[in-house]
Amino acid sequence: MSRTDPRMRLAAPSMKKRILFTLALCGVIALGGRAVLGDRGFFEVWRKKSAFRELSGQVQALREENLSLTREIQALRSDPLAIERIAREELGYSRPGEITFIFREDQGPQLTAKP
Repeated sequence: MSRTDPRMRLAAPSMKKRILFTLALCGVIALGGRAVLGDRGFFEVWRKKSAFRELSGQVQALREENLSLTREIQALRSDPLAIERIAREELGYSRPGEITFIFREDQGPQLTAKP
């Protein structure tokens, strides 16, 4: 009998099938590695999302600062007390008859050279 046993055919795959399986496995591994480590892979997307959250926080802080400055501009255009406050704080102005005290920061003991 020259017929081969059907169980033997299933047990010993042909060389062609082995090569195709190996190539398919290598392809899957390569695609998986690229999906994780590639230009648009998991780690890169994770870094981009982190950068996006950080930049979103900065944008929010700048919007709040912009709103505050807009309110201050409106106050300076319409409120004389706001103008007076800025003149007193930033320019050191005072009303006639007021006494202004200027406190300097303590710079600690200073060394002087003796001739």
